[in-house]
Amino acid sequence: MDAEKSIADRIADTLASVCLGRQIVDVRLGLRYVCVRLDNGNCGLAYRFPERQGCDDFALPVRIPLGPEDGHITGREAAELLSWIQRDNLLPRAVGLATANALIGSPGGDVVPGDIRSILELREAEDVVMIGYFEPLVQSISDRCNLQIYEIDTSRAPDLNEATDANKGLASCNVALITSTAIINGTMDHLLRAAASCREVAILGPSTPLLHEAFRGTPVTLLSGVVVADDEAALRVVSEGGGMRQFKPYVRKVNVRL
Repeated sequence: MDAEKSIADRIADTLASVCLGRQIVDVRLGLRYVCVRLDNGNCGLAYRFPERQGCDDFALPVRIPLGPEDGHITGREAAELLSWIQRDNLLPRAVGLATANALIGSPGGDVVPGDIRSILELREAEDVVMIGYFEPLVQSISDRCNLQIYEIDTSRAPDLNEATDANKGLASCNVALITSTAIINGTMDHLLRAAASCREVAILGPSTPLLHEAFRGTPVTLLSGVVVADDEAALRVVSEGGGMRQFKPYVRKVNVRL
């Protein structure tokens, strides 16, 4: 794998042969997540960054910049939507990553089911940096380790650090937990460069592509994501604006060691 390529490029290149002949049969652009279903029944999820339209949080843009012209997404080739992961706009990139996750489906290799806490090995009093606020993990980690959290929206909890300062924390920590949404907003590559000296680097969240090849040669040691177990239910939850808490019963959490 070309070390100079971005993670988004690596994902697209690795899945190029997998998507041949596959078509998109359903796409849901929810308020918080995107869900893509393929003609083989596989579904993939990806986070959707919020789009502010005046004072109404629920307002959607008049024109969603997905294709070269406005039109249906369903029925298109999976290869086309996969390529959107390499675009500049956030929404197409989310659709591209959701398509990638649908193409990956259930990962092969040494897969450990369950929450990331079942496989993450933390040592007493070591320094841990979390990129993105994963509330369910905070207490158990901070009880044992020195935890710093970097987040775009620092209003979500007390003592959150600005995401723009994350490089400084990553350069001096032992363990890095990085949200997979960094692939969507284009920050993953520089975050991984900053985390080069960490003994453990985990990519986590429902958007995580469980794809060994895309992270070969990087500091990443662990991928922690989800596999959709009930496609109809997951599609419905996304359409209704739900997030992880709502579609949790319809996905399986899995972890892949690199």
